[in-house]
Amino acid sequence: MRGIDRLTWELGLASVRQRWSSFVGAFVALAVGTLITAASVHVLVATTSTPSPGPQRFAAAESVVVPVDGFGTPLPAPAGLPRETVDRAQRAGPSVVDRSFAVRSPTGTEAVGHGWSSSSLASYKLLSGHRPIDDHQIVVAADDTGSAHLGERVRVATPLGTAWYTVVGAAGRKSFEDAVFFTDAEAARLSPAVNAVAVQAPASAVRARVSGETAGVLAGDLRRVADPAAVGGLGRARSVVQMTTGLSVLVVVFVLIATFAFVVEQRSRELALLSLVGASPARIRRMVRAETVVVGAAAALLGCLLGIPASLLLRSWMVANHLAPEWFHVGFHPVALVIAFLVGIGAAVLGSAAASWRASRAQPLDALRETMASPRVMSPVRWILGGLILVVAITVALVFAVISPLSAANPGTYFEVPVLCAAGLAILSPVLVRPVARVVTWPLMRFGALALVLRQSTLNGGRRVAAIVTPVVLAVGMFGGMIGMQNSGRDAAARERTASIQADFVATPDLGGTFNLPAVSALRHARGIRSVEVIDEVVTLATKDGTVLDAVDARGVDLSALGDVVTPRVRQGSLDALPAGAIVVSRDLAASADLRIGQPLVARAGNGRRVPVHVAAVVDSVLGGGAAYVPSELPGSMPPGTAFLRTVPGKSAAPQLRELREAGVRIEPVSTYVAQASQAEKEDSHLANVVILGIVMAYALLALVNTLVTSVSARRREMGALSLTGATHRQIVGIVVSEAVLAVAVGTLVSILSAGSVLGLQHLTLSRVIDHPPLALPWADLLQIVTLCTATAALAAIVAGWRTLARFEAVPTSE
Repeated sequence: MRGIDRLTWELGLASVRQRWSSFVGAFVALAVGTLITAASVHVLVATTSTPSPGPQRFAAAESVVVPVDGFGTPLPAPAGLPRETVDRAQRAGPSVVDRSFAVRSPTGTEAVGHGWSSSSLASYKLLSGHRPIDDHQIVVAADDTGSAHLGERVRVATPLGTAWYTVVGAAGRKSFEDAVFFTDAEAARLSPAVNAVAVQAPASAVRARVSGETAGVLAGDLRRVADPAAVGGLGRARSVVQMTTGLSVLVVVFVLIATFAFVVEQRSRELALLSLVGASPARIRRMVRAETVVVGAAAALLGCLLGIPASLLLRSWMVANHLAPEWFHVGFHPVALVIAFLVGIGAAVLGSAAASWRASRAQPLDALRETMASPRVMSPVRWILGGLILVVAITVALVFAVISPLSAANPGTYFEVPVLCAAGLAILSPVLVRPVARVVTWPLMRFGALALVLRQSTLNGGRRVAAIVTPVVLAVGMFGGMIGMQNSGRDAAARERTASIQADFVATPDLGGTFNLPAVSALRHARGIRSVEVIDEVVTLATKDGTVLDAVDARGVDLSALGDVVTPRVRQGSLDALPAGAIVVSRDLAASADLRIGQPLVARAGNGRRVPVHVAAVVDSVLGGGAAYVPSELPGSMPPGTAFLRTVPGKSAAPQLRELREAGVRIEPVSTYVAQASQAEKEDSHLANVVILGIVMAYALLALVNTLVTSVSARRREMGALSLTGATHRQIVGIVVSEAVLAVAVGTLVSILSAGSVLGLQHLTLSRVIDHPPLALPWADLLQIVTLCTATAALAAIVAGWRTLARFEAVPTSE
């Protein structure tokens, strides 16, 4: 390494050989940190380099005609193609009309229904039996012939209700769907809409026949865009791994810098003695740097090697928990190992260099005195860096408050705030340790001499206690801030949903994502119940001159229900007596598309219908995360997927509700519907939390153990002095353990300050769009993680304390 001569290298190597035990903690921390970085970066690179498996659902089709939005993005079923588009596509060459609709299979699980002709598009093969011949026969997907139960009559729930069918065949199951095949005629009866047309002709020939804005032609690898969502993509996996990698690298770098700096600071007496015997400050710095490079290179190399199998384990876990598709592959990526190696050894060198520079500049006698009591625990760099990070955290929160307050309820966009707050306070924790420790240890003044020794040791051990507090703040503060932010965001979203629905019940389909025809008819003819159906469809908004502004996720509703049954908070305009052709947009859409009240637009739904509309109001948010409310007659190609039911006061609606349930409608009180939606969001984020926060937590706990073992081992003289005063080994270990527990308590208070700051900023942001947003720390979660940190610290202190005491008798060892 440049700047290190041969003699310095020899001194560094000799120091590592003679004092290898003092480097074990740093070696383990660096090896594990590099392992985490290598595995995370490996998987992240794989999310961008894993080749697509190619088209699945339409693998045997040369070209596929699908409905698209205004930007040419394919729309999933039940979006359908106009009849004239289907006719033109069929004239382009041999074709198969594809219909996809929700059914409940004979096994009781939700499946996808198709006409038998569609089986050839995905190369389904019969394992046994024959294709369906009449409209009361079906073929089911099965793993083997024994599980199909050929000849058995079964009940199948379809879009038109439940009916009896005979299983006449079994087709090999595909990974992307659980299919049930009907005759083509029966499929057309059950689901008239045509969702795609597969044409055995070149794409150019099909495009010559099919032109317009409502349909797109996919060919080659683009056919995979029309695959069902179950085929999977790497979008979610990539977002999870990106967040995991970012947080992991941040914590790894932070911990490694602190660990190696602490190791050097623990050697201040030794470095002072070297200075006394004539070693120059530059020589001391180079020697420490050489030691760090030797230890760091070996540890980083080991971590890189272990990171390869660790990345495979992470990939398997993600696939098993449906965070990544089965075809996701993690290969060997040297660039990931290089990045991990450089991050690990770079952080180690940076930490040791900063500490060695400070130690080498101190006067020898001052350094010897400072090892006895270290009053100065903050350097100017630490002040600047910690303050800067906190300023950035507050700035990010203020930007969200001004531009998009509802983003504070979205963990995917607001996670920077808790991460930055925890990191900033962890850096500034040394300055907070002493005042917080005074408060925590104040009751000990009444409990005798040993308790007083414990208090003074905690107050005087500034750097040592700060080194223990830092990983606690990273673990508890980041965990509490992230979980608290997610809980508050979900609660705020639930309150917003509840306030936006002035109904008695919410109706949803018992099967699939949209109501079948009998259910729609039952909803619209239920006596004594007002039903407001909501249709979800992508609607393209354009100016009158044809300039496309955006393809938005719209909610089609009866305009008279806005402000009555559906009551979003209005920011501009009014919901009173909305005229025909009015639309209501969210504040985010109004800002991004530069929309104003009264602005004339042209809206086009998936069926190609164009309707002149105008912006009548701007609201804070749209139900279900949508961007606009549009007239219910606009999205005519889609059936409704939700309905809000309001009963007539003073009359029992039990018979009507029973009839609706018999028609395939699931009916729940609004509070239950909102609670289930929140629970689904919680379960969806749980797996991401496991991988994102789990890795960070595990490494922070490792850093806590490492710091405790290193600090206790360096206190042999102090423990020997206590032994000379008459303290027993049990009492000495008790003091060490109590100090560790007190340090965790101090770190917990700082962590609560961090989490409380995050939730306070989130509360102020959400209060701009939600009345009385929730503000509560996740005490149960904090208690669990604090208990884990306390138990980990106590166990590490016990082991390190007895191990240190075992190295000497009652007389302290000389150094």
